[in-house]
Amino acid sequence: MKYVVIETAERTSYVIGKASDMHEAREMMKERFQKIFWEKFPNEAASEQSLEEVYRANLDESEFEFDEETAFINGVHGYDYDWKILDTSCEDVLEKPLSIMEMLDRCDADLYVEGLYVEGDVVIDLSELIDHDLEGILDIMAERLTGSPLLMDVNYSLVDILDKNSAIMRVRGDITNILETDMDEATFHAVADKLRTCLADDENDADDLKALDDALDTMSEIALSERYVVARIRHEEKQKAGTEHVPSYSEDVEQVNPKRYALLAWNDEYLDLYMVPFVPQNMTLEEAKEALAKRTKERLVELDIVKNDEDAAALFAKQAEAEYDDECDELHVGEYEATIRYGGGFEERIKIVEQPQ
Repeated sequence: MKYVVIETAERTSYVIGKASDMHEAREMMKERFQKIFWEKFPNEAASEQSLEEVYRANLDESEFEFDEETAFINGVHGYDYDWKILDTSCEDVLEKPLSIMEMLDRCDADLYVEGLYVEGDVVIDLSELIDHDLEGILDIMAERLTGSPLLMDVNYSLVDILDKNSAIMRVRGDITNILETDMDEATFHAVADKLRTCLADDENDADDLKALDDALDTMSEIALSERYVVARIRHEEKQKAGTEHVPSYSEDVEQVNPKRYALLAWNDEYLDLYMVPFVPQNMTLEEAKEALAKRTKERLVELDIVKNDEDAAALFAKQAEAEYDDECDELHVGEYEATIRYGGGFEERIKIVEQPQ
């Protein structure tokens, strides 16, 4: 299980900690609660009373509460504080199939003889289980994981029930046949880098083309033509001899801003704060901005503000450029947040928050 602790002061929310179990998360929340609690009762903080004693003595004020998964304190330096523990165990569910590089990153360490196995969590609807036989559902799982029905030796297990109509399944299979159908530039570089890493792990010289040639020869039904890869690597080594690596723009940005971000949402109608589902927690700022735009446009359709995805995209683009006086009542778009107003005056706020380091 995985949990995050969220603190909200007025309308600003922060992820203040992550934990692998509920007890650890509750201790994080309690530590922060205690700090703000003593600021609310500065005179008692200087006394010999324990927090529990002060807590019990002031319960009738109804200005604070500490529960199993939530807590709040009102009126501290003019602010109201709320805390909530969120279960994010299902946040690793794939929103889209893995790319070739992502597949290779997830491969088992042993590239030889037994094939290339990857694993991931996907969502399967109950209707799909009813409408398809075993082979059909295995193909669906394969396509959700890899984008291809060519995943071999597919295994699966139930991870969790997402809602009454869908489940999260952990799918594992061999991607050898998938790689054999794709020999583009990205595939070549990914496989070659993976091989070099394995050679280095085996205490071989990763730049030794003879060792790489031998390793390719011994691989069983691997994703590409062995001789072709070795020839390409030799050619690239000659082309790059004596040159240094120049970081790309994206690498420069990554070094300048190593922070990671997540997406939080608050809905006034349901009085619920939650991590946006199927969105990675450790995103770059650019990825988080794209996720914010995508989620906002999805909710515009779901909340019947617009009729379809095209109208949602047009409204979002218009409001992203609008000045304050020109904004419509239904949508506000900022650089790091968006607010949707719907129904009888309800609001749903979606915000980019920084992850703790």
